[in-house]
Amino acid sequence: MCFIFYDEIFCFLKFMIKIGYQGVLGAYSSEASFRYFLNDENLIENSLNNILVNSKNQDKLEVNNYQFTNFARFEDVFKAVEFSEVDFGVIPLENSYAGRVAEIHNLFPLYNLYIVGEYVLPVNHKLLAKHNTNLEDVKQIYSHEQALMQCNSNISQTFASHNIIRTPVANTAVGAKTVADNKTDRIISAIASSFAAKLYNLKILKDNFADIKSNYTTFIIISKEPSFAKQTSQNVLTSILFTVRNIPASIYKSIGGFATNNVDLIKLESYIPGGVSSSAAQFFLTFKGHIYNTNVRLAMEELGFFATNTKLLGCYEADKKRFV
Repeated sequence: MCFIFYDEIFCFLKFMIKIGYQGVLGAYSSEASFRYFLNDENLIENSLNNILVNSKNQDKLEVNNYQFTNFARFEDVFKAVEFSEVDFGVIPLENSYAGRVAEIHNLFPLYNLYIVGEYVLPVNHKLLAKHNTNLEDVKQIYSHEQALMQCNSNISQTFASHNIIRTPVANTAVGAKTVADNKTDRIISAIASSFAAKLYNLKILKDNFADIKSNYTTFIIISKEPSFAKQTSQNVLTSILFTVRNIPASIYKSIGGFATNNVDLIKLESYIPGGVSSSAAQFFLTFKGHIYNTNVRLAMEELGFFATNTKLLGCYEADKKRFV
């Protein structure tokens, strides 16, 4: 494998590119992985049609020159990238409805990894069931607790005539698989994606089932090697971690240089590592602009006067959906 830094994204000399994600096949993380790397709707459609028929090991799936591996925990993905078990990891960073994935912020300082891309996935929850199940048959719904919460009003309205059992599971794909694996029970359903519906051969009973329709999850692509976006690109994001010095108005002074140098801030979040209140607060900052741009360099220089432990996480191409 070879990487070309700074002005080219990356190139590979080896045949198989390995990608790791957290969760089971059919979860939103697996969908983001497929869509980012395959980037071909027909190829994805054909892959879903063939996966359950031809694949005996769903923990490792090979599609064209890509191998997709699922892991139980986010930290397992970080470790797999760090120790070169996979080339890239696909990790959820934040959801427009549920907010940030706090665990990810705590993992970045522990590993020497970089963000090399992002993918913004529209989350469109659907009510799924077996093909012989009708809407009036449904008595129980399986899904992740967040998905159940995000569809709460629609569940109540759709099944107003009777009590519906809401059963939380590890993620949406586990719910879909639970329904698919039960060959006889027609009263069960799941809230998951159309990606999971195709994968597990389920029928969509109700589309657009979420209470709020504008729901997106931002995934980041992590790698052991840095790979900077082209400096000439107009849609470059840079992400950093830093700790402020123990002086008055330190955070105000730290980010002041971004305003004076006309650098747009996209995301600024503070967190306490490990949740221990005696620890110094750290900050996760994402801004628009290339790390080599003059105005960004000046802003970073000013940040250096008021911050410590500054770590560059990545300088990468933003998803096109971000600035539509």
